Amino acid sequence: MVTHVVMWSVKDFADGRVKQENIKLIKKELEGLTREIPQISLLHVGINYNEIPGAMDVVLISHFEDREALQAYQDHPAHIRVRDFIRTVRLEKRSVDFE
Repeated sequence: MVTHVVMWSVKDFADGRVKQENIKLIKKELEGLTREIPQISLLHVGINYNEIPGAMDVVLISHFEDREALQAYQDHPAHIRVRDFIRTVRLEKRSVDFE
């Protein structure tokens, strides 16, 4: 089992939307990937409510059967579409993958 964790901080305004709108859209788009990418075993998206300095805004926690399944997810056109959108609205990204 591989766990893939990604966190983002989001710009105050980007793509014609305010931060909270983009955060909700990130969550919706990521959760939609479960209908398009069969390699996803489990996927959770959380929106942060803690406003301490340095806190990230959104977290993705997803599980895959193995490294190959994670790679298939990362190469999937639906993931690339969502990834490219997130790149336009994020300030910062942190990630970790572990078995």
